[in-house]
Amino acid sequence: MTQYYKMPGFSLASANISTKVLLSLFLLAVLGGLAVALLQYYDRAGWSERGAVEWIQGNESDPAAKIFKPEKTYRELISLTHDHSFALPILLFVLLHLVALCSISERAKIALYVTGFLSLAGSLTAPWLIAYQGPGWSPLLCWSGLGLTATIGLAAHLCLFETWLARPLRRWRNRPEPPAPDPLVNSSQRG
Repeated sequence: MTQYYKMPGFSLASANISTKVLLSLFLLAVLGGLAVALLQYYDRAGWSERGAVEWIQGNESDPAAKIFKPEKTYRELISLTHDHSFALPILLFVLLHLVALCSISERAKIALYVTGFLSLAGSLTAPWLIAYQGPGWSPLLCWSGLGLTATIGLAAHLCLFETWLARPLRRWRNRPEPPAPDPLVNSSQRG
């Protein structure tokens, strides 16, 4: 990622074709992984708070349950947290670094960054809270999962848009090309 920051005037829209293809393949793989993650979550818990609680606390006491779901053990919660606590921060860090190279406002970028990492924290914490503090924490799991999904999906789409469509759209609308973002320098310090 730092190679892009070292190039003066670099933006996703101005990248050479090989860089655009590489970044696009990465972003499409991220979106594919996101789709698989959503399918997996739906298979485990559905889209309801009750499903989230059953996925963590099990449904052994529900005689009407069609599929038996055992309670998550401490070891299973550790394994789940371990897998996600390394992979997702790295994914967010890389993906949001690409967002830093998009021509959206600093406020929008910061909002996306904060939403992503707070949602990640909620997604990692909520299963533990549901397991040890009760089902009242299930909204945290649902909302943080939604926030994380939205952040990853929006970031990937923003970067794909910036890479392929932003420049042609500006030309079509006769709008000037904005200066390339410089994520390492505060715009108020330039000049």
